[in-house]
Amino acid sequence: MAGDPGKKNKLITLKRKVPANPGGDLDYTYQTVARVWADFRPLRMDERFTSDARHTARVGNFRVYWRDDLTPDLVIEWDGRTWNVLGIAEVGHRDEVDLTAEAVY
Repeated sequence: MAGDPGKKNKLITLKRKVPANPGGDLDYTYQTVARVWADFRPLRMDERFTSDARHTARVGNFRVYWRDDLTPDLVIEWDGRTWNVLGIAEVGHRDEVDLTAEAVY
């Protein structure tokens, strides 16, 4: 049985990287897979130092209803940021899925 639908109050966009030019260029773009409602739970904030720049990473779980087209190559657009999917975990038997994702800014 799926969790409380009232907690899924964040509308997120799932996108997949596709070649921008089928001719084999290295350029790519993102194609929308779906717009779904999710429950967002932050995991941690992390500061990273690279060269002279400081970057902050926000990591969290997006819990969505089960779908059979969720793969690790997805990105999530939400809250004005692009989130890279780090992991996918099924919750229950085809009830829900946790997408662990990271946004670096």
